[in-house]
Amino acid sequence: MIYKKRSVSSELQRYISQLYIQGRKLDEIEKLTGVSKVVLLQMLNAKSTYYTRDEMTSFKTYGESILIIADTHIGSKKENLNYIDEAYEMGIKQNVSSCIHLGDIIQGKFNQGDSTLEYQMDILEKRYPEPSEFKTNLLMGNHDYAVFEYYPYYKKLLEEKKNLNVLGYKRAYFNWNDYLFGMDHKVKQVNENLELDDCALYFVGHGHELKIKTPERLKAPTLSDDIINKDNGAYPAFMIATMYDDDYLEVDVYNFENNKAKIKKKSYFEKELKDKYKVK
Repeated sequence: MIYKKRSVSSELQRYISQLYIQGRKLDEIEKLTGVSKVVLLQMLNAKSTYYTRDEMTSFKTYGESILIIADTHIGSKKENLNYIDEAYEMGIKQNVSSCIHLGDIIQGKFNQGDSTLEYQMDILEKRYPEPSEFKTNLLMGNHDYAVFEYYPYYKKLLEEKKNLNVLGYKRAYFNWNDYLFGMDHKVKQVNENLELDDCALYFVGHGHELKIKTPERLKAPTLSDDIINKDNGAYPAFMIATMYDDDYLEVDVYNFENNKAKIKKKSYFEKELKDKYKVK
C-alpha cells in the first residue's frame, strides 16, 4: 500500500473524514474547512495499489465447496441479519471450506434511516457469525473504505476477529484446490487500472445483482434487501460454488422463503477448469 503525504493536520483530517462519511459533497467540505478541492481529492484518494498476481494471492482453501456472499450492508435500513445467519448455516450444512465476502460488509455512511457507526461495529464485533468450521475472507468495498481507512480503531476490531481474514480493497486472489480465483469490488479511491489476471473465475461484488458478465466474471447478488434489478436476478441471495474431482466448477444460487434459505438456481454457472488457471 502506498500512502501519499498529506498537508492537512490530523485534527482537520479527522473532521474532513467525518464530513465525507456523512455524505457531504466536495464543494461543501471546501467551504466548511477552507481546504481546496485539489487537496481534498489528494487526501480522499490518497491510497493507490498495484499488485502482481502472486502478491495478491491472499489465501488458500482446500475442499469441495465455498460460500460466496456480498453486500450485506450492515447498518443500512435494508439490512437483513437473518439472511446472513441463513447463509452461514447453509455453509455449515454444505461443509464449505471457506467463505468469501465480496465487500460492503457495513453500510458505513449515514443516510436517513441507517444505523449509527457504533451499531454497525457492535454487530460486526458481537453478532456477525464466526463458525469454527471455516473462515470468512473479506474483500472490503467502497462503503467499508470510508470507515476503515479513517477510523483505524474499527479496522483493528475487524482484524482481531478470530475467523475473519481481512484482505484489503478492490481486488484479491485466492488459491482454491491449486486453481487461481479472483475477488473484485469497485472502490474508486483505489487504483482502478488494475489489469485482470488470468483466473478460473472472478467473483464480483458491488452490483447487487446476479449476472454472468463474461465467462470469467460472475456478479454476486446482495445479501440485503437493497435490490437493484429484481428482474435481472438481483433478489437477496448467496452462492455456493462446488469443484468436482474432474476439475469442473458449478455455482448454485440460494435465496429466501420466509427468511429461510432455499436453493433457487441449481448449476446457475458451470465451467471446466483448465491447466492454465493452475497456481504454479
